[in-house]
Amino acid sequence: MKILVYFLFILYSSTLCLAQSFYNKGGIVSIQAGTIFTTKDSLVNTGTLTNNGNMVMGGVWFNQGNYNPGNGEITFNSIAGAPSQVINHNNQTFKKLTISGGGEKVMLADMTIDGELILENGIITGENDSKIKFSSSATISGGGNNAHIKAPVVHSGSGQKVFPIGDGTQYLPVTISDINNSEIEIAMLQEPFNANFNLELQSIVNDRYWQVNAISGSLSNTLITLPVFQLPSQIDQEKLVVAQSASINDEFFNLDKTNFSGSLANGSISARINEADNAIFSLAVASELSGEVLVYNAVSANEDGLNDYLEIANITNYPNNKLLVFNRWGDVVFEINGYNNTDRVFKGVNNSGSLLPKGTYFYRLDLGDGSLVKSGYISVK
Repeated sequence: MKILVYFLFILYSSTLCLAQSFYNKGGIVSIQAGTIFTTKDSLVNTGTLTNNGNMVMGGVWFNQGNYNPGNGEITFNSIAGAPSQVINHNNQTFKKLTISGGGEKVMLADMTIDGELILENGIITGENDSKIKFSSSATISGGGNNAHIKAPVVHSGSGQKVFPIGDGTQYLPVTISDINNSEIEIAMLQEPFNANFNLELQSIVNDRYWQVNAISGSLSNTLITLPVFQLPSQIDQEKLVVAQSASINDEFFNLDKTNFSGSLANGSISARINEADNAIFSLAVASELSGEVLVYNAVSANEDGLNDYLEIANITNYPNNKLLVFNRWGDVVFEINGYNNTDRVFKGVNNSGSLLPKGTYFYRLDLGDGSLVKSGYISVK
């Protein structure tokens, strides 16, 4: 008990306290405002620790007790070349967290930033599927090749959110704008994959992709900005677009782009997300057909997530369109104005809502702009 009182006396009465290691074994410790408490090595807490000052740690942060972030801040400042600094806690919340010194900071459980994350120097990596979560009012400053997060990042709230992620060497942040009160998670994955894509795309950048999940709310009508980094110089920059897929094994389609800045070596590209709650995004090269109206003539009416409706590429560029679907005898079984690939679509049912028999049907598509009417067949399975 005398040792505990001794430590409390130092923490209450000093503006600076230095220690090699600090162990709070079941005690109650409070770091007051204006106090900088520094440990060059480990800080272990199995009691109750309240922080209204600044805890600076060069070694392991091991918390099995109760940590109250108060109005204080924590700085992890292990140096480059030293062993990885382990952040071993119980789903900890930090009011203000600074990453400095360099090297790797390994978190073993989820970490929540309630106030501010300052990325000065050091890479945060995650194990045990851990991720960093930001409250709706949290802010981020800094970030770069030597200071970013190599783990999933979760943001909540509205407006614009920056996800300060990278691959451990290169800073590759993602921004999502126009969020409407959602909780969104983004993880970056750099691994080769076999990409399937439709006729609007010529190729996919298949060694990196971003997995985006709307934990709550929706991604619909948000704007995603992806980093462009070290792409082959032979790519036609004008044809570079954002591609989206429901999963890594599904077909990618062209989201086009709203803006491109920088270069193929170091730039960014933005696109509007039409509709998605969970999606994979990558970079792609648009084909010569990009921008044309294309009818993908297969409909599977079993609601298995594949070809659930008749997809018509770029149809939203023609809001006055009209689609007619005929059976083999020439009878109109489906008719709709303003086809839009979302809520006004053909799903293999007639206008009365009855499921159509499997087979071949025919369509007539008038774009409503005076151009030639398109026609062809549809396979309903």
